[in-house]
Amino acid sequence: MSFKSEHLAEVVRGVFEQMLSLDAILVGEHDPTDIGVTATIHISGKWSGVVTISASECLARRMASAMFEMESDELSEEEVVDAFGEMTNIIGGNIKSVVADAGALSLPIVTMGSRLVSSQLGGVAVAKAEFLCEGSSMLATVHELAPKAAAVHVA
Repeated sequence: MSFKSEHLAEVVRGVFEQMLSLDAILVGEHDPTDIGVTATIHISGKWSGVVTISASECLARRMASAMFEMESDELSEEEVVDAFGEMTNIIGGNIKSVVADAGALSLPIVTMGSRLVSSQLGGVAVAKAEFLCEGSSMLATVHELAPKAAAVHVA
């Protein structure tokens, strides 16, 4: 089963509204220049893929602030990374329940920095959604992995 961009947008918006009380507004394609945090999580099972969430560091801090009910300037980098990874985990879990109900979800991998380049070997982007939230950019992508590539990426 493949996952479509409309489904991805619905999952992300729902998680942001329910978990963080934030509005993630779906926008047309644009080139986000403020990306500073990226998290990936692998899904394996009948369907295998990778979910990637990227956002500005400002938005990642706002997410952590909402999650921990703290002011953003009180948060450590570790708390920001933890919250961003947890949100990616929740989004990935929602996607997994749709595409691979019996599958497994890896732990999220979170990286901070700008102009990071990543690729999913053997993967094809099947869904992409770009958002503005609190004035900052966020990008969500789902790559479907070929069976051979999935075996390499997911233990």
